[in-house]
Amino acid sequence: MRLETPTDMNDSAAASPEAARRGGDSRMDLGALGAFLRQVGSRDDDAAKEEGEEDEMFSPRDGGGGAASSSSSFPEGLAFLMSAASGGSGFMQRIMTELKSDDSLRVIAALTELNDILNLSGEEIALGFPVESAVPLLVRHIERDDPQDGGDDPDTRRLLASRCLYSLLDILPSATARTLSNSEKGLSVICHKLSNITNIDLAEQCIRVLFRVSSEQPTALFCAGGVQALLECMDFFTTYCQGQAMGAVKNM
Repeated sequence: MRLETPTDMNDSAAASPEAARRGGDSRMDLGALGAFLRQVGSRDDDAAKEEGEEDEMFSPRDGGGGAASSSSSFPEGLAFLMSAASGGSGFMQRIMTELKSDDSLRVIAALTELNDILNLSGEEIALGFPVESAVPLLVRHIERDDPQDGGDDPDTRRLLASRCLYSLLDILPSATARTLSNSEKGLSVICHKLSNITNIDLAEQCIRVLFRVSSEQPTALFCAGGVQALLECMDFFTTYCQGQAMGAVKNM
């Protein structure tokens, strides 16, 4: 066994304060680390608790939460479109009223709004959509050439109305074509606009409308002069429109 010499004892004594200081620093570092870990653990517990409360809030077992969760599963705006299309909220009734107005600005605004809704809608619009009321109003605005007032733009009004009519034929082909053929002068107005071209965009839209109608009401379209109107305008349009015109004639 080795005996410590006075020199060794002195070295040990000299090193003791430094070792003690280092040991104290280590204990302080470990204490700070422990406090930090406890703080992180507390935050994780709070976050887990909040997530649990949110899950419980939106659980189907909760009547109110279940409804919120159900609505969030639909694409944004779908519930509004279904409500507007069904007319339950009075939305479509308001548009129908605006379309009957003598104020051109209100009419064009209503046509624009209806066109946007129809472009974003599908078969769900069949739930209560007033086809029998809407189609004659659209035909009336396609037919009118004279400005309703100083602020009217007949070309814009007629084009918007024809686009709405085409969208209805795309979404509700049977009901729209039947209403159009049963109306007093629905198909004859479309054929007349095609025979007397004043706006190329409107004429192209009329071809698309007649092409759709020819698949649903070919006899009515033939009696309204559809063949003559479609064949007379062939030279003025693109190859695509000519193909649709010939397709409509073949359907008749």
